[in-house]
Amino acid sequence: MTQPTEFPEYGGVGNKADARRMRRSFRICVFAVIFFVGILWFSERYLTNDLAETQYIAGLTLAPESARSFLRSAVRHDGQHNETPSVKYLQALAEREEQDLILPVYQQAYELDPTDPFLGLRYGCQLYVAEHYAKAAERFRETRNHPPKNALAGYLEAAAIAGASANSDLSESIALIAKINENNAPVIFPEPLWSDALPKQGYWYQKLRRQAVEECLQPINVFTDQIISQAKTRIAVKYIQSWDARLQTLQTMGERIVKGPSQGSVQAMVGIRIQLAALELRQDISSIETGRPDSDLAEIQSKL
Repeated sequence: MTQPTEFPEYGGVGNKADARRMRRSFRICVFAVIFFVGILWFSERYLTNDLAETQYIAGLTLAPESARSFLRSAVRHDGQHNETPSVKYLQALAEREEQDLILPVYQQAYELDPTDPFLGLRYGCQLYVAEHYAKAAERFRETRNHPPKNALAGYLEAAAIAGASANSDLSESIALIAKINENNAPVIFPEPLWSDALPKQGYWYQKLRRQAVEECLQPINVFTDQIISQAKTRIAVKYIQSWDARLQTLQTMGERIVKGPSQGSVQAMVGIRIQLAALELRQDISSIETGRPDSDLAEIQSKL
C-alpha cells in the first residue's frame, strides 16, 4: 500500500490536500489583516472629519492645479453648512488659486479674520507682487499692531513704502527699519497651513514652508536692491552723507533675519547677502573718509 507523502515543515503528518488548505488559510488571514488595516486607515482619514475638512486635508498635499478643486469644494461646503466660515479653507485656496483670483480670495479670508498675523503677511506680500504697494503697506502696518510682535511685518512695511515712493526717496523706509531694529522683536516667518492628521516631517510640509519664506523675502530682496543701487550711485560721486548709518541699518536687518527663531537656509542666505552688500559699501565709504578699509568691518566680512 502506498504511503501518503509527508511534509515535515507542516508537522510531519500532513498531505498535499492539508498543505493546500493551510496555505489558503494563511493567505486569507493575511488578506483579512490588510483589509482590516485599510478600513482603519480609511475611517481615520475620511470618516472622522466632515467633508470640508477631508477635502482641505486632501488639498494640502497636492500640486496647486489638483488642489484647487478640493479646496474650492471645501470652501463651498463650509459656507453652506456653517454660519461662520473657516478662514483656513479660504487661505489655503488663496495660496493655490489662479493668478487673477488670488487677491479676491485673500480679501475674503482677511475680512473673516483681520487679526491673523500670518494671513496678513501673506496677503500683503501678494498685494506687493501685484504692485498695490500702498495697500500692501497698510496690511503690513495692521499686522505689525497685532500680537505676536514680529519685526518681519515692519521690514515688509518698509519695503512696501519704498515701492510706493514716486520719487525714490527711501528715507521713510530706512527710518522705519531703524525703529524696528531697536525694538528687538523677533523675525518670525509664517508657518504653512497644515493639519494634525498629516506629519510635518515630509516633502509637502517643507515645500510649503519654503514657499512661505520665499514669498515674504521677495519684497525685502527688492527693497535691499533699491537701497544698494541708490547707495552705489551716491558713493560713486562721493556723496556719502548719512549713507554709512543707512547701510548699517540695512546690515542690522540682515543680521536679525539670520538670527530669527524661524531658522532655515533660505532666510539665512538672504540675511547674509544683505549684510555682505551693506558691508562692501561701508568699506567704500571708509576708504573715502580715511583712505583705507575699516579693519573691524573686514573681520565681519571674513566671518560671513
